[in-house]
Amino acid sequence: MSTNNQGSGNIDYSFNKKKYYNIINSNVSIFKSYYIIVTLICFWFLTGLSVKQYKSFDDDGKLQTNIKYKTQFEKLCFNSPFNIISIGSDLKTPLFEASDYFIGLSQKSYLVLICSYVFAFMILLEYLVKNLMASIIVNYVQENKHNNPYNNPDCITKIHESPNSYINKNYSMISTLSLYFLVPYLTPVILKFMNLDKYDIKKSPILKYIIFLGLLSPVILVIISRIIAFFNVDIFDTINKFIDKKDYNYINFMKRMFNLKFIILFTFLFIILCFFMLHWIYGSYNVLVSSRWKKWWYAFIIIFVFFIVPSILASNALSSLYNVFKKMKIEDNLEQIENEGVFSLYQLIVKYNYPCFKK
Repeated sequence: MSTNNQGSGNIDYSFNKKKYYNIINSNVSIFKSYYIIVTLICFWFLTGLSVKQYKSFDDDGKLQTNIKYKTQFEKLCFNSPFNIISIGSDLKTPLFEASDYFIGLSQKSYLVLICSYVFAFMILLEYLVKNLMASIIVNYVQENKHNNPYNNPDCITKIHESPNSYINKNYSMISTLSLYFLVPYLTPVILKFMNLDKYDIKKSPILKYIIFLGLLSPVILVIISRIIAFFNVDIFDTINKFIDKKDYNYINFMKRMFNLKFIILFTFLFIILCFFMLHWIYGSYNVLVSSRWKKWWYAFIIIFVFFIVPSILASNALSSLYNVFKKMKIEDNLEQIENEGVFSLYQLIVKYNYPCFKK
């Protein structure tokens, strides 16, 4: 092999250096795309429960009531267990004359739903970030298909699974979990289809629990899936089939780094997202703020949630990938990798792309 061509991509069994950045950039772009889709799905129902003005005056000065909004909230709140979900009597305030023209849930109800939905959303974020890190690692491992051109059994041999297949399978699983957040839409549809009114709900003690659980079903289902995953296979564990057993310690190190760094970050994001969701839901009710400032505030929330947050998550994921498990001795770098496995992302790239690397 010509050393002048090593890493240039001009020979079959070299690692193209341009791929280093291409793999990172392409996987970060895919991550951000799925993040936006999952975020829209997860919070679509909650935004539909925002405080709304259901009373207004027509051109003749006659007061009109939008029955649609009133019915929407009443169906979700009527006879709720322990009055957890209720229509907001706290919307009325003497601060401005038209305060009783708005309808929505009580502050307690909004806090329960927002905190629950954001918590479930954070679980999906955990999956997304883990899959971003796993995707980058698997892409680097599988990049050079000709690292063992002579099929030497004593050298690193890769499985034939495509990294794209691996990545898409994980993202499909996460997208499927996000669809749980559409289940609450079925509650009013089923009530309407079965022609059930408030009297039927009042008469049936079971029905009120079904409606309540329907609202919290996304949270319950996502938490159950997380518990099942905890006792089965983590996304990081799925990397193991692509790598040598000696390198499992490096993947376990990645797990620990992820848990250490992201529990702090996720706590911060949980508080911020709950705060922004409350402001979004009460936006129309806050008539003391000019419409111009509301638009700027809404724009800031959208930019933060859909652009700043995924950038922060991607940046932290990459910084976790660059952590070094153990310091290497420069004089016997390759020998130590062969004997003890990889300790860093750089060594992983070398081991799985350098030609005829010994197991």
